[in-house]
Amino acid sequence: MKLKRCILYFGLALWLIAFFQMIKTGNLTETEEEAIVTAFADNDFLNTVSTIKASGLYKNTYLTETEREALLLEIAHHLGITNSLVYDSITEDGVTTSTLVRTAEHAKTVFSLITTETETSSSEVLQKHLIRTEIEFDNSLESAFYYRDLLKNAFEQVGVNPDISIYLKGEINGSLSMTQKNVITDNIIQSSGGEIVTESRTGNLFTVYAYTDKIEDYVLTGSMKTNLNVAISYDEINDITEVRMATPFINSDY
Repeated sequence: MKLKRCILYFGLALWLIAFFQMIKTGNLTETEEEAIVTAFADNDFLNTVSTIKASGLYKNTYLTETEREALLLEIAHHLGITNSLVYDSITEDGVTTSTLVRTAEHAKTVFSLITTETETSSSEVLQKHLIRTEIEFDNSLESAFYYRDLLKNAFEQVGVNPDISIYLKGEINGSLSMTQKNVITDNIIQSSGGEIVTESRTGNLFTVYAYTDKIEDYVLTGSMKTNLNVAISYDEINDITEVRMATPFINSDY
């Protein structure tokens, strides 16, 4: 009996030692969100913007105007957005774009349904639908990551498998030297646990592509995986340097 009690106490002591050692050394699992946000936020930014974008093809079926609005409303409701929504729809050159917009104090959400029509016969028209959603948050870097799973689920609820991208942007006063750009970029990639895949570090084009296993998704360029993109550009008009980071890559002009 005494031997069993000693073994039990010894096992408990070992578990407690391991637990406190885990806390002390910081070996508790760091989420992707924490790793990326921490890496990017470790800079003296004036303002930041985080954006999440999702897009995917909807089934090829004819949709009335009422059904178009209802589809966008369903996605919004799956995200918990139920009020202050403004609907609009326009048709130009055979392309119909319906939008559902909600503007709040620190966030703007745009749901879009883009439809193209093709005549398959004199009596039949085929409609192809693309659904897009973009949510932009001011000075809240973690918000885009928070909505990622919610947005993925909202699309899946209407039968769409979305492509999702997250963009972070920060502004720094003035123009940065090449050394400063390198330090910022290398710190972001290293803190994210990434390794550089390809890069261009010139005055005209400063962009670096990397891969980190802390991010599940990636794109293939040839045989190389990339899922982290850092770019730095200078706005001469406003005298501001813009630092951008995206997963899996930046898909906009800068």
